[in-house]
Amino acid sequence: FMGLELFIKKNPNKRYSNMFMLDVNRIIQRVHFETRSDEYKGYSLYDEFTGIKNIPNKLRTYKRVMKYIKDILDQFVTNGIIYNYEIKYSYDETENFLKKHEYDYDNDGNLLYSFTLNDLSSDVDAKFIIYLDKPSEIIQW
Repeated sequence: FMGLELFIKKNPNKRYSNMFMLDVNRIIQRVHFETRSDEYKGYSLYDEFTGIKNIPNKLRTYKRVMKYIKDILDQFVTNGIIYNYEIKYSYDETENFLKKHEYDYDNDGNLLYSFTLNDLSSDVDAKFIIYLDKPSEIIQW
């Protein structure tokens, strides 16, 4: 699915944008869920996450999917299919988040913490920004 997305975005017959945000939800909607025994059940990961079926640990599965996506993007960079990618983290400063990161703020109230995919939770999410070619200028998100 990611290869198809890149093929469409990098169409040489059309003028394409150098970068785009990977739609993780779209991937999750299209990837089929398999059980631990690699048995195909006929529904997508999205169906698992939204409750058609009951998955024991949705967060663990989501983290695993995000790590798979990162591994695939690493291979795309290594093979020259894309130039590079970034992972942008967003977070909600809920009570749980503030308690967990109470010592990660400076005196001015700025969060001084480098997130990883292991930090994904109900308070922290990640997005992948894909650079198809070497960026001509840096754009702030």
